[in-house]
Amino acid sequence: MHHRAEMCASLSMKILKQRLKRPFVSMAGLEKSRYVVKSEFPKESYETDEDGGEIRAVYKLNGGGEVVELSTSNSNIEDS
Repeated sequence: MHHRAEMCASLSMKILKQRLKRPFVSMAGLEKSRYVVKSEFPKESYETDEDGGEIRAVYKLNGGGEVVELSTSNSNIEDS
Protein backbone atom coordinates (compact mmCIF):
# COMPACT_ATOMS: atom_id res chain seq x y z
CA MET A 1 0.00 0.00 0.00
CA HIS A 2 1.39 3.42 -0.96
CA HIS A 3 0.89 6.44 1.28
CA ARG A 4 0.85 9.90 -0.22
CA ALA A 5 2.83 12.43 1.82
CA GLU A 6 1.17 15.81 2.23
CA MET A 7 3.28 18.82 1.29
CA CYS A 8 3.44 21.51 3.95
CA ALA A 9 4.53 24.97 2.84
CA SER A 10 4.03 28.69 3.32
CA LEU A 11 3.40 30.48 0.03
CA SER A 12 4.90 33.97 0.14
CA MET A 13 3.61 35.99 -2.83
CA LYS A 14 4.57 39.50 -3.92
CA ILE A 15 3.39 41.73 -6.75
CA LEU A 16 5.56 44.71 -7.69
CA LYS A 17 3.44 47.39 -9.33
CA GLN A 18 4.99 49.91 -11.67
CA ARG A 19 3.31 53.29 -11.89
CA LEU A 20 1.02 53.49 -14.87
CA LYS A 21 0.60 56.66 -16.94
CA ARG A 22 -3.14 56.37 -16.43
CA PRO A 23 -3.90 54.66 -13.09
CA PHE A 24 -7.10 52.70 -12.51
CA VAL A 25 -9.63 54.98 -10.82
CA SER A 26 -12.63 53.56 -8.99
CA MET A 27 -16.18 54.94 -9.23
CA ALA A 28 -15.47 56.93 -6.06
CA GLY A 29 -12.58 58.64 -7.87
CA LEU A 30 -9.86 56.96 -5.80
CA GLU A 31 -6.80 55.43 -7.42
CA LYS A 32 -6.55 51.76 -6.56
CA SER A 33 -4.62 48.68 -7.54
CA ARG A 34 -5.67 46.59 -10.53
CA TYR A 35 -3.80 43.58 -9.20
CA VAL A 36 -4.66 40.97 -6.57
CA VAL A 37 -3.25 37.81 -5.03
CA LYS A 38 -5.84 35.00 -4.94
CA SER A 39 -5.50 31.66 -3.20
CA GLU A 40 -7.72 28.84 -2.00
CA PHE A 41 -5.35 28.22 0.95
CA PRO A 42 -5.84 29.81 4.40
CA LYS A 43 -4.55 33.40 4.44
CA GLU A 44 -1.97 34.31 7.07
CA SER A 45 -1.45 37.91 5.91
CA TYR A 46 -2.34 40.26 3.04
CA GLU A 47 -0.81 43.73 2.79
CA THR A 48 -1.21 46.41 0.14
CA ASP A 49 1.35 49.22 0.07
CA GLU A 50 0.07 51.69 -2.52
CA ASP A 51 2.90 54.17 -1.84
CA GLY A 52 5.61 51.51 -2.23
CA GLY A 53 3.79 49.81 -5.10
CA GLU A 54 3.65 46.32 -3.57
CA ILE A 55 1.12 43.70 -2.59
CA ARG A 56 2.42 41.03 -0.20
CA ALA A 57 0.50 37.92 0.90
CA VAL A 58 1.29 34.72 2.78
CA TYR A 59 -0.90 31.60 2.57
CA LYS A 60 -0.43 28.31 4.45
CA LEU A 61 -0.59 24.95 2.70
CA ASN A 62 -1.40 22.11 5.12
CA GLY A 63 -0.44 24.18 8.17
CA GLY A 64 2.66 25.85 6.71
CA GLY A 65 6.28 24.84 6.47
CA GLU A 66 9.10 25.65 4.06
CA VAL A 67 8.63 29.02 2.36
CA VAL A 68 7.91 29.04 -1.37
CA GLU A 69 8.31 32.55 -2.82
CA LEU A 70 6.39 33.75 -5.87
CA SER A 71 6.97 37.19 -7.34
CA THR A 72 5.70 39.05 -10.40
CA SER A 73 5.50 42.57 -11.82
CA ASN A 74 2.23 44.13 -12.99
CA SER A 75 0.27 40.88 -12.99
CA ASN A 76 -2.12 38.93 -10.76
CA ILE A 77 -1.07 35.81 -8.85
CA GLU A 78 -3.65 33.04 -8.65
CA ASP A 79 -2.88 29.56 -7.32
CA SER A 80 -6.10 27.77 -8.29
